[in-house]
Amino acid sequence: MHRKLYSYILLASVLLMFFRAEAQPVLLEIRGQVLDLNDKQPLPGAVLQLHEVNRYAVADEEGRFRFENVRPGSYHIHATMLGYRQTDATFTLTEMSAELVFNMKRTAIELKQILVEEDILRSGLKDRPLNIHVVDRSQLEATYTDNFATTLSRVPGLSSINTGTGIGKPVIRGLTANRVMVNHQGIKQEGQQWGTDHGMEIDQYDVARVEVIKGPASLLYGSDAMAGVINVLDAGIPPRESFLSEVLAFYRSNNGLAGASAMVQGHQGRYFYRARYTHQDFGDYHTPTDTFRYNTYLLPIYNQRLKNTAGRERNFSATGGKEGDWGNMQLTVSRYFQEAGMFPGAIGIPRAYNLRHDGDYRNIDIPLQRTAHLRTVMNGRWLLGKSWLHVDAAFQQNHRQEESFPHIHGQGPRPEDNLALDMLLHTYTLNARYYWYPNDSLKMVAGFSGQGMQNRVGGFEFLIPDYLQLTTGSFLFAEWARSDKTTISGGLRADFGHVATTAHWQPVYNSSLEIVDSTLRSPGVQKSFANLSGSIGWSYRPSAKWNLKANLGKSFRMPNAAELGSNGVHHGTFRHEQGDTSLRSEHGYQFDLGAYFDNKVLSVHVTPFFNYFSNYIYLRPTGAFSLLPEAGQVYRYTQADAIFTGTEAMADYHPIEAWHIALTAAYVFNVNTDNGLPLPFTPPFVLRMNTDYHFEPGRKFLHDWHLGLEAEWFAAQMRTDRNEATTPGYLLLHFRTGVKVNIGSRQIQIIAAANNLLDQYYLNHLSRYRIINVSEPGRNLTLTIKVPVARKGD
Repeated sequence: MHRKLYSYILLASVLLMFFRAEAQPVLLEIRGQVLDLNDKQPLPGAVLQLHEVNRYAVADEEGRFRFENVRPGSYHIHATMLGYRQTDATFTLTEMSAELVFNMKRTAIELKQILVEEDILRSGLKDRPLNIHVVDRSQLEATYTDNFATTLSRVPGLSSINTGTGIGKPVIRGLTANRVMVNHQGIKQEGQQWGTDHGMEIDQYDVARVEVIKGPASLLYGSDAMAGVINVLDAGIPPRESFLSEVLAFYRSNNGLAGASAMVQGHQGRYFYRARYTHQDFGDYHTPTDTFRYNTYLLPIYNQRLKNTAGRERNFSATGGKEGDWGNMQLTVSRYFQEAGMFPGAIGIPRAYNLRHDGDYRNIDIPLQRTAHLRTVMNGRWLLGKSWLHVDAAFQQNHRQEESFPHIHGQGPRPEDNLALDMLLHTYTLNARYYWYPNDSLKMVAGFSGQGMQNRVGGFEFLIPDYLQLTTGSFLFAEWARSDKTTISGGLRADFGHVATTAHWQPVYNSSLEIVDSTLRSPGVQKSFANLSGSIGWSYRPSAKWNLKANLGKSFRMPNAAELGSNGVHHGTFRHEQGDTSLRSEHGYQFDLGAYFDNKVLSVHVTPFFNYFSNYIYLRPTGAFSLLPEAGQVYRYTQADAIFTGTEAMADYHPIEAWHIALTAAYVFNVNTDNGLPLPFTPPFVLRMNTDYHFEPGRKFLHDWHLGLEAEWFAAQMRTDRNEATTPGYLLLHFRTGVKVNIGSRQIQIIAAANNLLDQYYLNHLSRYRIINVSEPGRNLTLTIKVPVARKGD
């Protein structure tokens, strides 16, 4: 029934997109000029974006720009140009065309604060009380790793729990899994994110920009946004009458990763499209050691290559849409597929005999995991009078399978195949937001969200039960510009959720392999949750150089099906995990501060935070050991009160315009207030320093050559939970360089890097392989080449 209803909504949306009757409203013009603030000289080449309809204009030689055929309504324009601070303007277009002047201030600092697309009120970063960090396409291309979460881990306060090189899960301020929401194209990404061995099912080469919101975001995004939100955005609507195709090729030496990503996009008349295909394969990764120690046993790593850590990815996405003076609509279909081997020593108890290498560094053998994620997303933006209605609807299918050799014990038939776990999750999502502006100083938005999830499990092992989950929520949010210096924002949200799990009975066999009885592995449960959340924030700009922020928020998270009903071996964690049907919702009371200083050559940001959580859900080790094979100790989901506090700091200095020096630091301190112990998987203190120098080589065919060096120091993590190992500190050095090469009419971009330049041996406290003392990858030389194949228009 749900699938049929979604199909009808999707079909109606597509028909509306392509056959919408065009009314004849009053059409106006927005024109203006972009000037240098100091000398009032025009700035040709400045880029203007009319935010609500995602249209672009480029300033001409006199700094003038124009948007034609614009309906009356409320709009927001961003003006950006290299070497200048972003300038914004919010205005209401009534019965007359608008004339705007943007006075832009020169700066050498790369603020990386270009427009916040998913900012709920389309405000500048300085007006928002929460800490938002923007990562644009150029930063992503310069720091690509083997998985998206690790690529983002250089953001202060953001870490990654890794499984080998191909799988990573984001961590914000020491919180992960269902406390960090990944919001992809306006839709909450839904996979099996309760587990630390499940990564983000996103093609990182199909991402144009990432906005990391650090702090309580339940008000705007609902449950699972206690720690923050990772907004993943595409490139937006291509310029009108344009066509572009490009190929990105990449190679990494450590695991022999080789791949390519091809993209084509265009915009003809009112219709636009974009498609991308990414293909990559990688082998077993190199580690700078021949052995690892598990308990008291010293076990081999043959040829310094970690056996069966190879993998492959095949990703595809296609977008089509229509835009006009009324707004725009687009439909996106994407499929992510990854198959990755798992180190045999991380499944069950490591033994020397199954670590012997088979002579092939690129094959994927058992144990392995296979993940396929299908997404269909409709995004619509409509101008209603002078207000805007945004609607996002989506269907997601996440299929995760894990293969391993059956552990035969007791009485029972041997499984017919090696499929240990089979989890198929269907998710239906509908979000709606209505924006209106009662006056020039007040912005408001009302929102609704609804989601339905159905999960089915199979395989010869049991970990989590079948379940259904329904959630709905409504919110009201407002932002008031009290003066040119002070902005106050806040709102309230109400949510309701229901989880129903299916009882799972384990058959009991006699010596003749006949079922004679059954035991209850997971009881069926039906639980409903209702929650209120809210926040109030303050942003104060005493001068052009300073910005002070404070935000107080109340957030929540409802327990998921794994926490309520799991009861089985979670491979790679060396434990038997058990849920608790009596768990209640988590509640967070979170306070964030921020101090920002920016001038022409120096930028300093400090963002301390304090979080108190009641009913915090975590896995507690018990004194019992599992009767299941290769399972180890029993860990049970339980609740306690907890405190998370810490800070992030960043300094960015330009002694001269071409030379950049940056220093970032992040620290998290937490404690379980019930027993006084730290909580598990807490990232250590990290300090990063990097320097980049840009110069022109003085050759007609070479441009924008840059050299960079980065040092990362991770302190020892001595504050650990019971039965969690401490981790020594380490220092890593990285080098990177890049240049743009003109060949005919094409400009090719080349980026080369050396990560872990000194081939350092180290243990990552957040790696799942840390449990068995397996070191992280050694030196990794990378090469990325971006080639535009064809280009037409702006």
